[in-house]
Amino acid sequence: MKPIIVMGNQNAKRMAKKKKRYKGSCIALTPVEAAERLCRLIAIIDKVGDNMAAEAERIEDHDLDKINVEIGEQMASLEVEYERKLAMLVRELNIFQSKKRRESHLALFAHQNRLYTGVVDEAKMRLGKDIGSGDNRFPKRQLINILEDLVVQSLHRLNEPKFILYLRKRDFKFANNIIGNSELRVGKMSGRRIEGELDSKRDLEGDDVRIVVSNVERNIYVENNLFDKVERVANDVLVAYGPGQLFGQDD
Repeated sequence: MKPIIVMGNQNAKRMAKKKKRYKGSCIALTPVEAAERLCRLIAIIDKVGDNMAAEAERIEDHDLDKINVEIGEQMASLEVEYERKLAMLVRELNIFQSKKRRESHLALFAHQNRLYTGVVDEAKMRLGKDIGSGDNRFPKRQLINILEDLVVQSLHRLNEPKFILYLRKRDFKFANNIIGNSELRVGKMSGRRIEGELDSKRDLEGDDVRIVVSNVERNIYVENNLFDKVERVANDVLVAYGPGQLFGQDD
């Protein structure tokens, strides 16, 4: 026989609890009940997994939307900055091109003005300087016609029936022809008789081709200078047509 071991009350109670817990956990289940419990366990696991997946997707969608918003804001900011810099660049380019065109036009106009001035000076020299002098570069008839035209224009401005003519000393020899032809031309145009005489005691100084007429009282004078007329006509042409019309348009 095995010896009988006598335990204390506390040890006996502990052993009794273990036997009871062991006895409850080893309840026998039928196959159907075990399958049902397994299905419920699987369903719980699936539901927990679905909830976790949905939560992860929600968090992911939220983060993705947030990222998309941030990217959109950054793209909009970059686009605004790009438009601003492009507009600034276009404005600077237009200013540069305008400045270059202005500089080009000014340089061209200065060159054209030099050409124009040269033409006017050449015309003044040919029509005025030494005209009818001893070198005979200009015919005598041409000089007489020029002086006569100057006298006729001056007489229309003077508007007097009698006049006194003042000439350069070198032109005194043409005085009779000039006065006679001028009287005929003005009388024919105005329908009244015109009489003139030369003041041989006063001659005009200088080389400019010019004449002066006055009334007999010598208190009204009209001067006509070929140099001034050439320059005035040239200036009128320049103002009317401009350098672009005279020399061609600037492309």
